Amino acid sequence: SRIANLADQLLDLQRIDHQVSRQEPFDLVALCNQVTADLAPLAFAAGYEPAFISERAELFIRGDPSSIERAIINLFQNAIVHGGGKGTIEVAVQADWAVTVSDDGQGISEDRREWVFEPFHRIKPLDYGSGLGLSLVREIMRRHGGTASVTSSRSGGARFMLQFAPPV
Repeated sequence: SRIANLADQLLDLQRIDHQVSRQEPFDLVALCNQVTADLAPLAFAAGYEPAFISERAELFIRGDPSSIERAIINLFQNAIVHGGGKGTIEVAVQADWAVTVSDDGQGISEDRREWVFEPFHRIKPLDYGSGLGLSLVREIMRRHGGTASVTSSRSGGARFMLQFAPPV
């Protein structure tokens, strides 16, 4: 399982490197809502309450929807693994072209917040995963002219933000 996950993530990195930039308009609200719904059973099974919030009914951006979906899935799965097994995993679309994924876990200390985006970096060792998920998220955002960052959630957990540039 661990080797399969590593292979999938390495393939994702290669797809991004070789993929023709497929920029198309899509609704970020609909995509985030769908990812939350798709991953809700995993969240429930792990002890979490998934939540989806949006400040707008629709928010269209240009980009590769499958890459953005991969980034949000990675953040949601990361919250399942590191969120402490209780509380809420919230996906929120903000009117200022940002998506956040927050959990109620222990969070990430300020001195480690940039490190988590480095390939193969892990805050705590696990028997699964490869440490490539957040690096992949940042690369996807870089290729979309945006940024990926992490701060603390209202409860002190992790709050990852994908900040998109407004469409021109």
